[in-house]
Amino acid sequence: MAKLKLDLHDIFNKGKKIDAELERVIREACAKGISTVEIIPGKGSGQLKKKVIRFLDQKHIKALYHRVEKDSKNWGRLFVHFSMVFFFFCGSAGAAAVSLAPDEMARLERGDVVAREYPSGKKEPVYEAIGVINAPKEAVAAALCDYTAYPGFMPNVASVNVRGEKRGALLLDYSLKLPLGIRREYRLAMKKKVAKDGTITLDWHLVKRPDLSAYETIADSKGFWRLSDFNGDRNRTLAVHHVYTDPGYIPPGLGWLSDFIAKKDIPAVVVATKEYVERLKQ
Repeated sequence: MAKLKLDLHDIFNKGKKIDAELERVIREACAKGISTVEIIPGKGSGQLKKKVIRFLDQKHIKALYHRVEKDSKNWGRLFVHFSMVFFFFCGSAGAAAVSLAPDEMARLERGDVVAREYPSGKKEPVYEAIGVINAPKEAVAAALCDYTAYPGFMPNVASVNVRGEKRGALLLDYSLKLPLGIRREYRLAMKKKVAKDGTITLDWHLVKRPDLSAYETIADSKGFWRLSDFNGDRNRTLAVHHVYTDPGYIPPGLGWLSDFIAKKDIPAVVVATKEYVERLKQ
């Protein structure tokens, strides 16, 4: 029976790295179809073991495994057992399998969006939203590559202007209109890739604009759209929207607004894209 092992002794006092390693090993188990992950927090005072259990109790992590077993012979060790999980393998460079628990598959079939939040090891978490769009992935990609149309359906987007091309990536200037009159402008480098299996990926990263002050722009952004056939059906697309954003300067007292917008808007972008593409089909 295949098993992965994670020993936390060497990083016992590095909180963010612990979360990142736990995230990595759980995702690796899902991607490779591993049945069990052995986690060794060590005996110590028990605080690290409690941290591991808190991590495993997070809703988006709990959806990926079947049960946690505490070793009766060694209380410094845990086993995470996995049951049936659905996988969608994406062949693009740097892409990994999209792992979906049975309850997540059921939600997607109902037309819901699955939202996830991961530790990034940086200032802000990574947000991910997954949905099924009733259209071929080529049609979804065409809509997502029509950047100047974004103000018509994307949340908070006031304008997108194409500024040229650099190293195979389009340079896009975004202008956002946020609640409470907050506006932000920034530039992304966007590159489209098509894998041998037909998976389409749109990767982006922030390009600094020296003409904007820290009060006018964001500190960082990178992520991707990944589009693949859903359950082998070429007329339905599994759309994965994966985003890391550091908003940079936030006016005093409005930190809560930044968190709220991030958690709300990432799934809202998938919903808006789904509705827009499906309207275009009619």
